[in-house]
Amino acid sequence: MNQKRDPEKKNGLFIPTRQATAYTSFALSLLGAVFMAGYFFGKQHMIDQCVTKIEHDSFADQISASLCSLYDQELESLFVQKEAELLDDSIELDSLPVISENAQFDAPEMVVADCSQVIEEPALPEAPISSPEHYAQLIGYGTQKAADQFAQRLQKKGIPAVVKIRKSQTAQGKKSTWYQVVTEPFSDKHALEQLVQRIAKDEKIQGIQLVSC
Repeated sequence: MNQKRDPEKKNGLFIPTRQATAYTSFALSLLGAVFMAGYFFGKQHMIDQCVTKIEHDSFADQISASLCSLYDQELESLFVQKEAELLDDSIELDSLPVISENAQFDAPEMVVADCSQVIEEPALPEAPISSPEHYAQLIGYGTQKAADQFAQRLQKKGIPAVVKIRKSQTAQGKKSTWYQVVTEPFSDKHALEQLVQRIAKDEKIQGIQLVSC
């Protein structure tokens, strides 16, 4: 006996309601997991950026404090040197003999010299006055590699630059080592000032200091 087909029944692939609900729940769970993973990844990235910025600012503060400390030490040394010179001058003045107001002096006898017998001594050449040399403190780095690269870049431009190792101590007592790029000593301070203006303009550096040596 042939079975009668329902005319309203359609041929095709149908997913049961329970299975469709399971697929939908799985898809929503997957989307939620992806969203949460992206959210936490973004938070972690922001935290890493903040930590990096804080470390960079802390290192910049350490370098600035070290430069100020070096500058203060140089000023203090110069002040002590000037004070010692003034003290020596005062001692020399005190050691001079004091002439009494009532002292009597004999008038020197007039001596007539024969001009024909006067021998003129050759004038001695004046000793050149030596002026102190100066160098410029350009920029500081936390690694020697970065300092060497900057110094080599200046040398390629014809600017004499060297790297000096600096040691400093923070207010908390933590010691640190950093590397400062400086120019070679110049006897002509005006020429050094012109060179510093050129470096500051080309390399976008501010706060370059000139130091005597």
